Amino acid sequence: MGGMLTSLRARVALLALVAALVPTLITLGVSVWIQRGGLRDVATAEAEARAKVVAESIREIDESAARLLRAAAVHARAADSAATLSNADLAAMADEVGVEELHLVSAEGLFEVSSEPSAIGLDLFAIADVYRQVAQGERPSTTSPLKLRVEDGATFKYFALPLGEGRLVESAVDVSRVSEFLRSVVSGDETVVATQLFTPTGELLLSEGASGEAEGAAGAGDDGIAGLVAEVARSGRQRTVAEAGGLVTYVPIRGATESGTEGTAYVVRQATSLAAANAAVTGGAVRAAWLTLLIAVLAAAALSLLANRSVTTPLKKCVAAMDEIGKGHFGVRLEMKRRDEIGQLADAMDAFAADLRVFVAGALGSLARGDLTVELAKKDDRD
Repeated sequence: MGGMLTSLRARVALLALVAALVPTLITLGVSVWIQRGGLRDVATAEAEARAKVVAESIREIDESAARLLRAAAVHARAADSAATLSNADLAAMADEVGVEELHLVSAEGLFEVSSEPSAIGLDLFAIADVYRQVAQGERPSTTSPLKLRVEDGATFKYFALPLGEGRLVESAVDVSRVSEFLRSVVSGDETVVATQLFTPTGELLLSEGASGEAEGAAGAGDDGIAGLVAEVARSGRQRTVAEAGGLVTYVPIRGATESGTEGTAYVVRQATSLAAANAAVTGGAVRAAWLTLLIAVLAAAALSLLANRSVTTPLKKCVAAMDEIGKGHFGVRLEMKRRDEIGQLADAMDAFAADLRVFVAGALGSLARGDLTVELAKKDDRD
């Protein structure tokens, strides 16, 4: 019994030690993780993941717009070769395809037919020489950056397709939802300070958030933002750099370039507040630590309950068996089949009951029949 109690005390002491060590080890682990730069690594990884999501969303919007633009231009070119188109015809085509504008441009660069009659007579070549190259066959087609020109505060994307004889067709779609999306990114995440969209050469197209610094540095040299944008555009790989009080992630967006080839079409620049990011990561780590502590406490309580039941239940069976033996029911057996101290106790009680049944009860039966020659075998020298 003394050995059993000693083992029980050891189990209880072990459970108490586990319950005490778990929160200490968790706190120590978090501290070491922070000291080794884990906090900054997680903040960097999360900043890069957020920037990738932004880049992918912009790419999807841009590709969707490009498909609409090409469909409208191809439709207008096919119709132009079959008949003389009017402004109303182009307006109907624009509505059918889902673009805002559709124009036929003369060899002189003037809008000759347009879904927007007020545009008739405008000089397109004066806006972008690249259109003249398309019209002259130097480029088969071209898709503009998001912000070739801004009209009434809206951001448009344009597509130009040659018609032959120096003429071309141009379609336009409003992609202001890119700006709305960038605005939602900045307002919806307290760790994001600013999000900007650049051309591969470092021209700032769109900006939301604390953009003053970005706009001022957009035309800087190789050491400025324009240099980093150009480097990311050339390599096609994202890059995260540390700036005062935060992290800045540059992510390239693949698509059709102005030259008509596949490559880096845009570069997203997203600035993250390191303090806010660290606070968010630390808050998550603290919540995880508390959750782990709660799980550890519940596990210790469950183990304690299990250990208690593993002791009290068989002991109750032992007490009940002793009561039966005291009543002369020597045939009772525990048969616990356990290898611990309680199992040893149960085996000893089963052996004791068996001895009482064989020797004591048998001897008393012989004496009752008048056999006075009965002798009980000694178990050991002390009998």
